[in-house]
Amino acid sequence: LASQTVKARGSRSTAIDLSVLSLEVNDELATLTLSYAVQDPEAAPDEEWSLYDLNDQQPLYVSLVDPVNLRRYKVVHDSDGQALESGEVETKVPNEGSTTAQHTFAAPPADVTEIDVAVGDWPAFRDIPITR
Repeated sequence: LASQTVKARGSRSTAIDLSVLSLEVNDELATLTLSYAVQDPEAAPDEEWSLYDLNDQQPLYVSLVDPVNLRRYKVVHDSDGQALESGEVETKVPNEGSTTAQHTFAAPPADVTEIDVAVGDWPAFRDIPITR
């Protein structure tokens, strides 16, 4: 749906191709699927990074932002307090490879057909269509 190339925080040479693959609403929840592809010409071919490492060991804080209703949607948690998202430390991205991560939110109202996606401190993706 949308892609951008950003620099890994705290790195001079690591580039990340960050893509929004889908944002699907099913009943009361919305699932966002992101793709991360990494290129680092200075790294070993078999090197890999966690999402946490790519963000300079800071949480990503992925969220949906509704610019019309002025509302931010944060990742929901289950009854044990666990965030319903791919683990930032456990999700690895190989050099010259890619991986996907999912994040689950409360579904925006039915009249919201597009929303912004914020990932860390990188520029937000604007007007991402919501599939219902």
